Amino acid sequence: MLPKALLSLGLWLRFAAGRDAPEPGPQPSISNSEGDLLFLLDSSASVSHYEFSKVKEFMWDLLRPFTFGPRDVQTGIIHISTTPTMEFPFDRYPSGGALRKAIGATRQLMGDTNTGQALAFAKEKLFSGEAGARPDVPKVLVWVTDGFSTDDISEPMRLLKDLGVTVFIVSTGRGNFLELSAAASQPSEKHLHFVDVDDLPIITQELRAGILDAIQANRLHATDVTSSSFRLTWPKLLSQETGYYSLEYGPRAQPARKSTRQVSGAHTSLVLSDLAPETTYEVALIPESNVHYFPPQTTSVTTLAEEISPVQVLISESGPHSFHVSWAPVLDSVATYQVLYGPLPGNSVKVLQVDGRHNSTVVEHLAPNSTYLVTVTAIYRSGKEKSLSAKACTQEESSRVRHLRFEDAGPNSLKASWDSADGAVLGYRVRCRRHSGPSSVLSVSAEVRSVLLTDLPPGTAGKVCVQPVYGSRPGRRLCRTLRRQPGHAKDALSLAQMQEQTLQLEQQAKLKEYEAAIEQLKNEQIRVQAEERRKTLNEETKQHQARAQYQDKLARQRYDEQMRQQQLANEENLRKQEESVQKQEAMRRATVEREMELRHKNEMLRVEAEARARAKAERENADIIREQIRLKAAEHRQTVLESLKTAGMLFGEGFRAFVTDWDKVTATVAGLTLLAVGVYSAKNATAVAGRYIEARLGKPSLVRETSRITVLEALKHPIKVGKRLTSKAQDALEGVVLSPQLEARVRDIAIATRNTKKNKSLYRNILMYGPPGTGKTLFAKKLAVHSGMDYAIMTGGDVAPWAGRGSQPCTNSSTGPTPVGEASNQPEQFDWAINDRIDEMVNFDLPQLEERERLVRMYFDQHVLKPATEGKQRLKLAQFDYGKKCSEIARLTEGMSGREISQLAVAWQAAAYASEDGVLTEAMMDARVADAVQQHRQKMEWLKTEGAEANKGTERSPVLPFPKGTAV
Repeated sequence: MLPKALLSLGLWLRFAAGRDAPEPGPQPSISNSEGDLLFLLDSSASVSHYEFSKVKEFMWDLLRPFTFGPRDVQTGIIHISTTPTMEFPFDRYPSGGALRKAIGATRQLMGDTNTGQALAFAKEKLFSGEAGARPDVPKVLVWVTDGFSTDDISEPMRLLKDLGVTVFIVSTGRGNFLELSAAASQPSEKHLHFVDVDDLPIITQELRAGILDAIQANRLHATDVTSSSFRLTWPKLLSQETGYYSLEYGPRAQPARKSTRQVSGAHTSLVLSDLAPETTYEVALIPESNVHYFPPQTTSVTTLAEEISPVQVLISESGPHSFHVSWAPVLDSVATYQVLYGPLPGNSVKVLQVDGRHNSTVVEHLAPNSTYLVTVTAIYRSGKEKSLSAKACTQEESSRVRHLRFEDAGPNSLKASWDSADGAVLGYRVRCRRHSGPSSVLSVSAEVRSVLLTDLPPGTAGKVCVQPVYGSRPGRRLCRTLRRQPGHAKDALSLAQMQEQTLQLEQQAKLKEYEAAIEQLKNEQIRVQAEERRKTLNEETKQHQARAQYQDKLARQRYDEQMRQQQLANEENLRKQEESVQKQEAMRRATVEREMELRHKNEMLRVEAEARARAKAERENADIIREQIRLKAAEHRQTVLESLKTAGMLFGEGFRAFVTDWDKVTATVAGLTLLAVGVYSAKNATAVAGRYIEARLGKPSLVRETSRITVLEALKHPIKVGKRLTSKAQDALEGVVLSPQLEARVRDIAIATRNTKKNKSLYRNILMYGPPGTGKTLFAKKLAVHSGMDYAIMTGGDVAPWAGRGSQPCTNSSTGPTPVGEASNQPEQFDWAINDRIDEMVNFDLPQLEERERLVRMYFDQHVLKPATEGKQRLKLAQFDYGKKCSEIARLTEGMSGREISQLAVAWQAAAYASEDGVLTEAMMDARVADAVQQHRQKMEWLKTEGAEANKGTERSPVLPFPKGTAV
């Protein structure tokens, strides 16, 4: 029995599980079904988290009965997302418990619905040994989707089906029916299911049967399993002419009871009957062919449990406060019966215990005119339970009228009146029985409590009965004897007749109203009954769901407890194994140490014995050894002396011959002298030639930078030189940000210079002056490139050391068609001869707000936005209003030059590279702007201090720093 704390919950769940028909027996597990089952799971952002969780529950409910393993069913999951991903391969989870946890742990990937890519990926994995797929087994694909795909699925699906894959599609009802019908295997009504995500359990059994048909199509399998029979089906392998089948079957627990039958080769199915309930049978089908050899096919089938009591529940003798409950059959194996009953709708439940030998009881103390759900549960001595439910209705509580009385209403009339009866009275039925003459019956509504009885002349005797009418049945009658005394006046006859006619008209009108009310009441009763039936079905559904959830919870708890116990057992076994291994390791270590110790002792003894033997031999042969050493030393001394004598004689004779021959001495001295002269001459001549070639082919030493292509530069940087030769002419103001007035002026200068070169006219010298970093040098380079000329950049500091060195330190005018452009931050220091040769002076001032904003946007795009959007570098950009931020920075950088703004943009890029995630935020940009503004202020302070000191020096000595007449 259940614990006391869970008794009420268990009783109510058993009560809620009741049905008008007996429940089916437990569903057998599906074994001996071999195939690879792949789920294509829509994991994109178009599926909500709630729908995804419901789909996971549906997947496990679908797979629950299957047996998993290398020779059974294997399953895997592929996610449909931006990139298809395999959750786990086919061979990873060989048990249902592990597979259930894996499905529960599956997480949604979000992303796009690229189903076409996922189908191509599934085609690869269904036939890949690395993914655990097996050759020559049926392949089944179950695509669970919300119906939409961002790419084409027709071609990948066609390839899958051409390879023999059976495709099932489960859609939540929002897809294109024609497209999905073409994608699913045929017939589409069997392989395509449209269902709401909350109603997925409705198609579970049908989809599972379809998967089984696809997997078991080429194997021996069982269908139509009952408690005493099942049908065997197998593929057509033989014909009546080519052989027959030998079928062997028997209980797994009793191999001796195995039976054998021969089946014609033309058959592909057979029904086995007269089997024991709840028994697992092993079946083997052996094709006996006279043409080919076919391997035997085997399967295991478990019959269902036998139907047990109760199979019928009857409700009888229903009253206002009780009814009689009986059931059948009565079995000796039943220990006791429990009768649970409660009103519908409602949550209160009561229990009656009935001895197992009885099959009926009376349920009392009920509410009148109420519907009850009654569940009879048989509790067997083996612990099993079987329940069956039925509905019962109590009758309305009836009553009778009170105080029936008569009043004389005329010579032949009598008025009968009464007080109303208790309860919901629908009307009254009045019956007048005469001792002689016909009887009459009148029906009136519930509001009428009197009737006029006519045709009652004086002396009439009889009985008048009034009976209330309720919705379910009539109430009890109240009767009274009637006796009319003679002697009424004749003149009252006409009055009585008129009254009678009036009353009859009134009664007929009320009767019509009563009939209409009765009809309306019947319609209302039909509506109420339908509403009650709907509520009952809803309540039964809720109760069934509650019971299923509770049973699932208990199953989960049992499974968790089993897993915990198994884990504890595994840990205990592991601990014992570790202890055993440690003991064995200790014994092995001790054995090795003992062996090493003995080996060491033996080695020491051997060495000692050898040493003693060697010492003894040396002592005994000491005189012989000394004589050998003496003889070897004498022989070595004689050999060394002879070698020295021979070498000295050879060297002396050779030197004497060389000195006495003066021709050899002269030739040797001359050769050594010529060799020295040649080495030093070649070394110095090579250096001189190299400097000459560099001076002619390379860049002049006083030139810092030039656009002229030299032979040396072409050899060093061929790719760079090739790009410069093939590049097109650029705009002179490309990348240069100036004020509109200054831009118009320098553009005129650029156009004039270009046209001067085309017309081979005289060039004009230009002086560009202004603060540092305002674009003077940049414009000079752009001007040269735009005009198609080469430029050479020289600085005054490089030219100053050469001033005054030669006999002609300067020239009065330029000696060739070469324009000169000067760019200076301090033009007042130029010699007057230089200023006199300047044709055009252009002032490059600091950029104003509009120019600064253009500069900030240009360098922000160049150093930050472009690298971030290309994705080739680590730089990323946070989300904020870039245009607004550039305008704000332009206002903050007042007084800064274009070079300083460019350096600020480079500082932004460096700050992003220095961060952990490489993201440039708005706060990081503001910090670098503040640093740049502070540095600019510091530079201005230094410049003011330097300017003040320079002014003091100028007052003392007005001489310029360059000698007069020096050309720059």
